[in-house]
Amino acid sequence: MKKILALLLFITVSTGFSQTLDGLKAQTQKMYKSSIDMNFDAIMDLTYPKVFDIVDRETLSGMMKGMFDNEQMAITLSDMKPVFTYTDVKEIDGKKFSVIKYRNGMKMTLKGDVTDGMVSTMEQGLKSAPQFDKVNYDKATKTFTLEGPAVMIGVADDTTKNEWTFVNYDNEQLFNMIFDEKIKTALGL
Repeated sequence: MKKILALLLFITVSTGFSQTLDGLKAQTQKMYKSSIDMNFDAIMDLTYPKVFDIVDRETLSGMMKGMFDNEQMAITLSDMKPVFTYTDVKEIDGKKFSVIKYRNGMKMTLKGDVTDGMVSTMEQGLKSAPQFDKVNYDKATKTFTLEGPAVMIGVADDTTKNEWTFVNYDNEQLFNMIFDEKIKTALGL
């Protein structure tokens, strides 16, 4: 009888973990596709709601649109067909977390007149940024091709109806405004 109960408990826990991880993987794919498609409404829907306590949804969406297409440049994300790696789901203070790592890529096309000095300065800045380990410039198209490691944090809690949402860890300062040091340490960040 004890063996049957232990087996049932194991199956229940394994199934619950699998469903949680499967849900996280599905939501991660939705977020990635929304980002590639520049679907800012969907990105906002998949963003952890506490982010909007710091900057409201409309402002954040507008900032992102302006960042990706403005007078100086247009940025498109490249579909790298990434392999996402997930840490084990951790429950901390009633919230579920998983750190998601993958490779990201983008093209940054400069607009208007571009000088060699401008390109050189931008290239140096991009190469020194931790988000990019590959930086190439094509003078003919005035386009930087960028690749590098990326990190998202999956979060599910009562505010998300236990659905997975995300905080981009490229902006560590934003993460620190939402979560305390205890969570950051527990996640190994």
